[in-house]
Amino acid sequence: MADSDSRSSSDGCVPMKFGDAGRGQTGRPASYHEIRAKHQQAIADRRRVLAKGLLLTFVVLTMFVLVFNVIDFDSFGPGVTLASYRRLHVGMGEHEVEAILGSRGRNIVPFREQHVRHLQDDEKFWKGKKLVIYAAFAKDNRVRQISMTWHGSTPQPESITQTLGRWFGVDRK
Repeated sequence: MADSDSRSSSDGCVPMKFGDAGRGQTGRPASYHEIRAKHQQAIADRRRVLAKGLLLTFVVLTMFVLVFNVIDFDSFGPGVTLASYRRLHVGMGEHEVEAILGSRGRNIVPFREQHVRHLQDDEKFWKGKKLVIYAAFAKDNRVRQISMTWHGSTPQPESITQTLGRWFGVDRK
């Protein structure tokens, strides 16, 4: 007489020899359709895990790109930065300006900066990595005028509307 595991598939059952992996809920050998359903469920589970992993990777990489490309880390703290320039306003005292910019201003234009006009006696400038900030002071040492220029090859940053317009080819004239 033949062993129970070597039965023919005439009753629709596929014999399995690896523990309970091929057993149905009743303890009988699992049918082809039960094994196929479990296999498809395992594939679906793997796809869900893969999709979640890809989504998480996309979110993490997107955050990384945003943090390191959108945020200018040079703009934190004192120093000659665009953020510091935006904090300056007419009427501030010279000491307040120096505290924001982190140093005393200079009265002369360096030799390498010949394309910049020479400053008046009541004007000072602060040079940073990317920009130069100019401040003109009144007789009471209060700011009467503030300006800024980019130096080197650093262009003026685009606004978000300019960036989106460039991406989508919208001409704003």
